[in-house]
Amino acid sequence: MNEGAAQWVKDILAGEYPNVFFTIMLNPSALKAEGTQEEVAQVARELSYGQSYRIYGLPDADFLLPVRYAELDVVKESIETLIPELELRVVDNYRLLFAVGPREAIAAARGLLLELDRPTEVE
Repeated sequence: MNEGAAQWVKDILAGEYPNVFFTIMLNPSALKAEGTQEEVAQVARELSYGQSYRIYGLPDADFLLPVRYAELDVVKESIETLIPELELRVVDNYRLLFAVGPREAIAAARGLLLELDRPTEVE
């Protein structure tokens, strides 16, 4: 991930977790989360389902689902209904869904997104 993308992810996370301070590490694809142990643990659980208090490697391909054609809210509701262990958050102004859940669920959501996000044919 380039530095601009790392900053963008940092801004999203800062908005979602206002009591946690995020720092872009020397490697632009790594972020460090600082806050109380409970707050940082919550971030780690939600984003990686891991036990680490540092969150590394947040590539777009892992957590961000771009929606090109369909209505964001309709896609979000459909995927969350079919994959209840996944939480999707709309990223305003970017036509993206930020996925929180197990990696297998995110992969399944990508497959569903291919079916749901198709251009509408005009007759």
